[in-house]
Amino acid sequence: MNHINNVNIYSTGIFKNSNTNTAGLNNTQNTGGQNSIWALDKSQNTTNNNNDEITTKIYDEATRIATTYDINPLKQTAQKAADRLNETSIQALGSVGTKLYSTIQTKSDEFYSLLKSIGNECKGITDPEELENKIKSIEKEIIKKRQEISTCSQRMQLAVQLDTKLSNLANDPEKAKLLKNVDMEKIAEKLLELPQTVNSEPESSDTEETGKLTKTKSDEGISGNENDEILNIISSIVKYAETGEKDKTAENYINNDKMQNSDDTTTGLFKFETGNPFGQTQKKNPFFT
Repeated sequence: MNHINNVNIYSTGIFKNSNTNTAGLNNTQNTGGQNSIWALDKSQNTTNNNNDEITTKIYDEATRIATTYDINPLKQTAQKAADRLNETSIQALGSVGTKLYSTIQTKSDEFYSLLKSIGNECKGITDPEELENKIKSIEKEIIKKRQEISTCSQRMQLAVQLDTKLSNLANDPEKAKLLKNVDMEKIAEKLLELPQTVNSEPESSDTEETGKLTKTKSDEGISGNENDEILNIISSIVKYAETGEKDKTAENYINNDKMQNSDDTTTGLFKFETGNPFGQTQKKNPFFT
């Protein structure tokens, strides 16, 4: 997969007319389909504002935002999770991967559209305070969109973690019997429940080396409580499969009406043909060891 982060995009195409300097963008699939993010040339003040200070401010702020909120590491992580979940034999988790990855694709397009809008939205503004407010408003929307993408990526990784743990347990015939009672559809629904609100206040950021997730304070805790809840669900289900003990969390995800008393090997979402409902050797989990 080609990799180019937001700062690369803007260093090659920022404030350039659509027919200028787009070669580096045309070969990139991470730009959300944008061949030229900006339709504004910094050297031609008449294109946007007659005030050089205002034009420079727009340029600098757009570059800062593009650098700070790079989503490409998030998309790369999500792609790895999607590839992993494509191999699962648990239909519900495979569906989670497909749906969340599709959501990320849609939100990525929206993210890039917001970045591109900075030049147009600020066109004609001459008052510094008005400009600052406009840029801050757009930045909040960009942060919100990035956080939504981050949350989807995190959920996909949790789905990978659950798939790996269940795959390992399913190799044991006794544990596999207990796994037949797990309501995977209900767990999948929980993974697909995304937070409705996020903190979109601009924060300072520290960019790590290229290729790693750009961490910002605005990322912290965007779905922490929800993810902690899902981790508790995973732990409870694993404990149930290992010991047969159900705590209050596990009880919510166990099909009590299908509890044993049946030799039906297709009960639930797992098929037990040779003691392993997954029917294949799982590849190494790229996220968890």
